[in-house]
Amino acid sequence: MRAEPNLPNVSLIAGDTSHILIIDDDHDVRHFLSSSLEAAGFSVASSASAAEARESVSRRRPSLILCDVRMPTTDGLEFLRELRADPRVADIPVVIVSGVLDAAVKVKGFEAGACDYLTKPVDARELSARVRIRLKQRAVQNALAIAALIDDLTGVANRRGLMGALSRSIDWGHRNQAPVSLLMLDVDRFKAINDLYGHKAGDDVLATMGSALQRCVRGGDIVGRLGGDEFVVVLPTATEQIASGIAERLRGQLTEQIFTETSLAPVTVSIGVATCDIGDRRTHKQLLEAADRRLYRDKHRAKYPS
Repeated sequence: MRAEPNLPNVSLIAGDTSHILIIDDDHDVRHFLSSSLEAAGFSVASSASAAEARESVSRRRPSLILCDVRMPTTDGLEFLRELRADPRVADIPVVIVSGVLDAAVKVKGFEAGACDYLTKPVDARELSARVRIRLKQRAVQNALAIAALIDDLTGVANRRGLMGALSRSIDWGHRNQAPVSLLMLDVDRFKAINDLYGHKAGDDVLATMGSALQRCVRGGDIVGRLGGDEFVVVLPTATEQIASGIAERLRGQLTEQIFTETSLAPVTVSIGVATCDIGDRRTHKQLLEAADRRLYRDKHRAKYPS
């Protein structure tokens, strides 16, 4: 289940091409569930065992899982506990579909993290309705979670979302023997902009900078606002050389785009670059401190060129 770190994505709302994974060792049950959900407009994959399900989840993350309880080798409750213990897939909603009527088993299912319990034989209309309801609930939960991680003014990750994404990026780099770089940027003489043109102009500069950064960075890079006029770009897989090249490209593009959209000139940015290379065990906070020091040196050079 390897994937590069990122902010959470909103789950597809039912009616879109939501992807459902069915886990059941009974071929006839898998066929009935699959055909019923496909007829309702869902994309469906099926697995006959927990082992097959693990491979299926690693290939394509499902929007929701339907899982039997009694299966050979690894039963449904054990698979569910395993899923909930993995932070990369722990939020996938799971509906148990089982012929077991014992209330104690149902309780164990909910305690293991199931969001619903359907008893076999399942009515196709009820199945479709339950799946749509659970997907809509999950979409709302994801939307609320994302809203809590987004900066209202700029539309990029807020400090909380940024720090979480940066921490996950560093952990991912350590696990996969890959470099992770970051850029720390701020607007030069930002206080003077607020003093001369007012706070509305300052907000316009920050909003423009946020949108411009998102347009200019690579796919998979993470843009966040640390606070005030400080922004951070997380660059998974980027060496220091690549990150420095991106920084210089951004410097010119941001200056041009801020002027184009706000008519304020000259608005320039300073950038600090730091890299957690292969074998570097620094934490995300230590990497931020290194980027902050380099940002200060960059700003000092701009103010007092040699």
